[in-house]
Amino acid sequence: MFVLLYADDTVLLAVSEAGLQYSLSTFYSYCNLWKLEVNTSKTKVVVFCKQKCKHQYNFTVGTQPIDVVDTFSYLGVVFQFNNIFSAAKRTIVAHAKKAMYSVLSKISYLKLPVDLLLELFDSLVSPVLLYSCEIWGFENLNLIEGVHLDFCKPLLKLRKSTPNYMVYGELGRFPMYLRIYQRMYNFWCTLVQPKTDKLSSFIYRIMLSLYQSSNIKSPWLQYIEKMLNQSGHWFLWNIQFIVYVS
Repeated sequence: MFVLLYADDTVLLAVSEAGLQYSLSTFYSYCNLWKLEVNTSKTKVVVFCKQKCKHQYNFTVGTQPIDVVDTFSYLGVVFQFNNIFSAAKRTIVAHAKKAMYSVLSKISYLKLPVDLLLELFDSLVSPVLLYSCEIWGFENLNLIEGVHLDFCKPLLKLRKSTPNYMVYGELGRFPMYLRIYQRMYNFWCTLVQPKTDKLSSFIYRIMLSLYQSSNIKSPWLQYIEKMLNQSGHWFLWNIQFIVYVS
């Protein structure tokens, strides 16, 4: 069981209740030393497990209790206790639609050519739609692609029932999942670099060790492995190393 604490921009990780409370006490002592104040109203604990835990946890920072919640938004990504990113994708799609409708409302009277409209989508909507896709791209992507098609089909004055492949062919577009998989692969490449002291790389090495020894199941790692195998790059997964040639 992994326990995750968010304190503003600070994250504490532990594998046990006692371990997290010890980290909280150490964190509180550090804040007191440097005259820092912890905003307990924005500090929450998420217990990651397969099913909703019924155990009552009592975490504190100093004398202030910390709430245990099922979901929490950190750096714009909604994390759920069951390691599913459905809520994160719904939130991202909602933001992307706002960006898309804002673009459409501002250019509706300009009568811009289709290629320029698509460039506006890629520049202003896609960055919102693909935010943090490196970590949730292994899940169902129908919601993400739906935003893309909701923008493309009206450009050709097509109905929603029009087959998607006709839209891609007419506009010279590709489904969004290709960009997502590319970004997932690029992110994985940065994690497996041997000479890095990034926290993400450190956590990746721990997860990989537990995954390869069958102590944990990681849909993200499983999907990366599958993606490399299907593309004929199985050896990269085996060596866990990427060489960049300049």
